[in-house]
Amino acid sequence: MMKKVYVCAPLGGNVESNLKKVRAYTEYALRCGTAPVVPHFYAECLDDNDPKDREIGLAAGLSLPEANVEIFREKINACCGLTEEDFIPKIKIDIPMPVDYPDIPLVNELSLLEPFGKANVKPQFADKNLGIDRAVVVGKNQNVLKLTLRTERGISISAVYFGDVDGFREYYSKKYGESEVQQAFSGRTNAIRMSVVYYPEVNRYQGNESIQIVIKNYQ
Repeated sequence: MMKKVYVCAPLGGNVESNLKKVRAYTEYALRCGTAPVVPHFYAECLDDNDPKDREIGLAAGLSLPEANVEIFREKINACCGLTEEDFIPKIKIDIPMPVDYPDIPLVNELSLLEPFGKANVKPQFADKNLGIDRAVVVGKNQNVLKLTLRTERGISISAVYFGDVDGFREYYSKKYGESEVQQAFSGRTNAIRMSVVYYPEVNRYQGNESIQIVIKNYQ
């Protein structure tokens, strides 16, 4: 029995060029004495723009009986060697930096790196063991969280979080208890301690300038 070789046929991008490559790969497999299997090479005989033809072509790919899905999942998981920690998203920072370190000249220097985007990612910094002096939900849609954080040295710093406010409350309620979260949102002493990934910016209001941090992630 000839050994089977699967040849993938990418039908995206430059389809004409990709199909030429598949023909070449298939010929090479044959000359090597193997049996090429090209499950998605339907574009040669079906019209990919016709929904019915496309459905037929897609059905010609690899499939797995539903009854075997759980068995397949167990065998794959047994081979992969991944742990629960491998599924935790990794957050990259540029450098650990106390939230009370940035000043207006530093923020102005960072602005020289703009514009930020995929090819020029905005730098991220991190600090930990921050207390919450006060947390207030603001905004027309109540979707912005303003905080007054306190460093280990007792220095207060303004912060803002534009993410999921309800998720924020739920996270710290599970970690410290709902009563501690209520204390924080009431501006009273609480046991919550935060680690944050942030970016500093200048907050301008009524002619005054001050530093605030924009929280990107928290723990």
